[in-house]
Amino acid sequence: MSDDGDEEIKEEAPSLGVYEGERNESKQRHGKGKNIFVNGDEYNGKYEFGQRNGYGVYKWKGGARYVGEYKNDLRHGQGYFVYPDGSKYKGLAKICFEKKKFKESSGSFVEGKRDGQGSYLYPNGDLYQGEWKNDLKNGKGEDNI
Repeated sequence: MSDDGDEEIKEEAPSLGVYEGERNESKQRHGKGKNIFVNGDEYNGKYEFGQRNGYGVYKWKGGARYVGEYKNDLRHGQGYFVYPDGSKYKGLAKICFEKKKFKESSGSFVEGKRDGQGSYLYPNGDLYQGEWKNDLKNGKGEDNI
């Protein structure tokens, strides 16, 4: 579980592994592409000038997954994160719950960390809805147990 920011899941540098996709005139990753990293992680999405920028999906070999926007190689903007233990972080903007499962959702990240309004669904079904700052619960929020 990673709702307190203690357990940060790192992404590999984009220069490692095998890349298939578009490149610019300088041979940098640019446009749509897929990278399989040396450690087994995978990224499939948009690149700009060699960095993840725009929409993409990053899958860690350990089971975590991020689906959403990137800026300058970091999670930034709308997206959601699923942790290896099954817990989930998503924003409040378009969430509706049906039997404690996320349906449509968008979340917010700033420089790779949870930020703004968001929800965290624990594997046991408990739910936190509230504010986040720098990957930590911050400000107003409510636990629904």
